[in-house]
Amino acid sequence: MAFLQRLRELGHIEGQNFTTEFVLGGAPDTYYEGMKELVRRNVNLLIATGNEIALKSALAATNSLPIIIVAIDYDPLARGYVSSLARPSGNVTGVFFQQIEL
Repeated sequence: MAFLQRLRELGHIEGQNFTTEFVLGGAPDTYYEGMKELVRRNVNLLIATGNEIALKSALAATNSLPIIIVAIDYDPLARGYVSSLARPSGNVTGVFFQQIEL
């Protein structure tokens, strides 16, 4: 995975100074349980990628952990998840691919 490779390049070594835990959501109705499970595991941050349901589930599971988004099919600014793309507020930050019509 490119994400983990880049972390290694930056000096973050899996199993030495950080751990990655994956909980695959599968069907949209399982996302919330997956996010709650990660919060129960006492993780330091959540990554919500793709569909808006991933972010909604993460927000429902925690209001204090940082949530990193990769918003693909929704506009987090228009939907009120962040107050600014340059300076997001609260515990949500990340990237937004402005390809809603695709």
